[in-house]
Amino acid sequence: MELKTEGLCNGLKHWSKEWKNKYAENLHKRARTNLYTLTEQTKHLDIKLKKEVKDIDSLGMTMETLEDIRKIQAEIDMKFTPVNEMYNLLENFLPNGLTDKEELDARTMLNNNWDSVIKFAEFKQKELQ
Repeated sequence: MELKTEGLCNGLKHWSKEWKNKYAENLHKRARTNLYTLTEQTKHLDIKLKKEVKDIDSLGMTMETLEDIRKIQAEIDMKFTPVNEMYNLLENFLPNGLTDKEELDARTMLNNNWDSVIKFAEFKQKELQ
């Protein structure tokens, strides 16, 4: 008795490639969304910190921003790791060309921008004291 499994094997290979591509597409969408969310949050905090303190209201807003940064600092650091892991997974196991230059730059600058916000927040706090 002989079993002809060539068609079955080819079909399974085809479906596994389809699944891999769909998984990569969904992972990329989620990684890109998280990346841009974190980037925007970092930019927003940076802009709020760099506003000049002119009166008591602007001082209050700056102090509120400094408090927000302290509250979310550990949370933000924990969000960076999954985003970087998603992109590493995409880079290691899938063909090149999934990410464009803008996305690659945003990913590269994410940690640097957050570190600069933290350093500026420390500077601003010392300045205000």
